[in-house]
Amino acid sequence: MAVADWMKRTGLAPDVVIMGEGTNSDYLSLVCRGITFVDVVVTGRAGHLERTPDHWTQGGAVDAIAKARYIMDSLDRLNADWSLREDKDHPLLNDPCQAKVSMIKGGHHPSSYAETCTLTIDIQSLPHEQDENYVPTSVKEEFTDFLMRVCQADPWLQDHPVDIQWKLDADCVEMSPDHPFVGLMSSVIEETNGGGSIKGETWHYDGGWFTNLLGSSVLAFGPGDIACAHGRNEFCFIRNLIDYTKIVALACLGWCNTEKHG
Repeated sequence: MAVADWMKRTGLAPDVVIMGEGTNSDYLSLVCRGITFVDVVVTGRAGHLERTPDHWTQGGAVDAIAKARYIMDSLDRLNADWSLREDKDHPLLNDPCQAKVSMIKGGHHPSSYAETCTLTIDIQSLPHEQDENYVPTSVKEEFTDFLMRVCQADPWLQDHPVDIQWKLDADCVEMSPDHPFVGLMSSVIEETNGGGSIKGETWHYDGGWFTNLLGSSVLAFGPGDIACAHGRNEFCFIRNLIDYTKIVALACLGWCNTEKHG
């Protein structure tokens, strides 16, 4: 992203950007989903854990963790709905968009009902769901409306609805398979190692920033298996790295020696 910012300042705008994400050096990714991070803060009422609390209308404790579990069960239903919707899927992707809980933080003492519980959620979105500011506004509105309906169905949450705190919107990207560089790159991959297929990735990479900031087309191609990424033993095979270096060099030579029009 810093490279894209520098290019913007210096007036550079490449035709194509290759993101070196792990594709085993044998296929191209032309689609990357956007991701939105949000904290959903569930409020309860602290009280002694080792006794049955009075009803909350009588001042009794309310377990924020239990209410957070209720929210999580509701998210399972939302994800089940999204998994069946065409607008949440893409022909190059294997999985539909989901809203997944990634972190949970709650409670303040082993013997107390939790006063608060925060769910950190990763919400995925597709290129067609982005607005003119590259933000999935309609997705965020749907998510908010869904949570408010869930709160309305619970007496405590009806009076104490969750607090939705938006944290980050990360751009998605999509490159046309008809782009001439895609055909060139795919041919070079096939000649090098027999690969060259076209796919999309359900995981996020920062390609969208180059498109939105510079107008550049972006694809992902790199050594290593993404299944090994973000792990303690992250690695790639030497053959992968050699193929990657050769393929990128040949593709760039071919592209830069081809006359462009328009």
